[in-house]
Amino acid sequence: MLDWTRAQIGVMRGDAKSAALREVVADLLSTRDGTTYAVKKISGADQRIDLPGDHPLVGRFVPDLWLADGSRLGDHGHGGGFLLLDRTQDGTFARLAQAWDGRVSSVTDGHATPTGMLVRPDGVVAWASDATDIAAVTGLESALHRWTGTPSSAPDHMPVG
Repeated sequence: MLDWTRAQIGVMRGDAKSAALREVVADLLSTRDGTTYAVKKISGADQRIDLPGDHPLVGRFVPDLWLADGSRLGDHGHGGGFLLLDRTQDGTFARLAQAWDGRVSSVTDGHATPTGMLVRPDGVVAWASDATDIAAVTGLESALHRWTGTPSSAPDHMPVG
């Protein structure tokens, strides 16, 4: 990010070399791919934080997901705590997160992927899964312990089908 800021300052200088570079950058930014690339880099939207987990969403800023009730996932994250999206058929992930009540709020939303996603207060995805099997439940429980500490009550371990 710092290099990109320095490059922007370099392009704005008044000398001939910077003017030539400014023209090349303007040509690149006149393309859709060039503009998209630059906006993602400058905004940090394409940044990934190195967090444990194999899901492609982990470590990225939460995507702008529209939910079945017409709201956006981000609309539910204004409380300042962790936010859990549960898209399992029977609310498996939300039931598990009840043990962290007060630190994690849950939103249930139909049946789509990702089936579950734990979002940190800073908007970064800490855990995500496209499955509902025991490995997904175990992964969520591990993420809840890692990010929010010891549960307030015993987690509700329910068999996962």
